[in-house]
Amino acid sequence: MPPRYRFRSFCILLSLALVAGCKFGDDTADANKMIEEAKAGILAGNKLSEEAYAKFRSFMNPETIENFPSNREQIRSAAQESADLYAKSAATFRDQVVNKLEAASKLKINEKFKEYITLKAEGFRKLAESKEVAKELSLTPLAPSLTTQDALIAKAKEVDARLNALVQQYEEAEQRANKVQQDNPDIIKSSQ
Repeated sequence: MPPRYRFRSFCILLSLALVAGCKFGDDTADANKMIEEAKAGILAGNKLSEEAYAKFRSFMNPETIENFPSNREQIRSAAQESADLYAKSAATFRDQVVNKLEAASKLKINEKFKEYITLKAEGFRKLAESKEVAKELSLTPLAPSLTTQDALIAKAKEVDARLNALVQQYEEAEQRANKVQQDNPDIIKSSQ
């Protein structure tokens, strides 16, 4: 083979080796960027949830229940504020976390990484739903149909059961995502 053909063959092989070494068409960097953006949403959603819960505890306590329903108007603003904060938390989890994770899962990435991101999105979707139910729980004392302490307690227990079921579904999705991460440490870093 003449030297110039060998040189061309060498260049072609080198080019193929470089392309093979790169993850051609892989969007992992973009997915990681979206995950970082989602992390900011998680922090914001958690902060709103903490504020909502603190406000909730300020009015939903033994004293409130003992004086119910005569104190309904006194707790109205705190209940509404708690509900509004939970609604903002739910929206934050949906808009800034779930949407980012779902978009990342649609990119060209490793299948295990995609599975991990999909499970994270599923979990945070359930967490967003739980914040909507927490909003409902915050508004429970304001329901005009509840005219006795027993009715308030019964309704709060019913809503709380739905809330706990959603939190459990969130935790289960998180556990499945963590399992995928543990089984694939070379693909999924522990900080994700």
